[in-house]
Amino acid sequence: MSKNPKIDTNGNYEGVVYMYFNTITKKSYIGLTDNEENRRKRWKIKNTNSYGGKKITEARKMYGVDDSVWTYSVLEKITDPNHDELNKKLRKAETKWIRELDTVNNGYNSSYGSGMQGLTHNKESR
Repeated sequence: MSKNPKIDTNGNYEGVVYMYFNTITKKSYIGLTDNEENRRKRWKIKNTNSYGGKKITEARKMYGVDDSVWTYSVLEKITDPNHDELNKKLRKAETKWIRELDTVNNGYNSSYGSGMQGLTHNKESR
């Protein structure tokens, strides 16, 4: 997570699960951040390879990062007084949205999110 997480007016850490929707391909990318302003600024840097996985990196190179191609929306806003707990909640919510919208098979997510960290697939899930 970011070095400068956002803190709301109540002193809680604040984060979002967001979606970028490509208006040309009709495919989406879902991500999370604890500093939405900085994450959105990083989106605008077209030639960065550190934004997300391979699929979203290739889509950003191919279609650009212009607002006329990509629409941004917040899927879920989460707050918690504990930064570690906020991160856990964000990862869980990100995985939920990626699965619900199936953005691995029909979008730009390369995995089921950072909520999968430390988990392994069993034979059936492969």
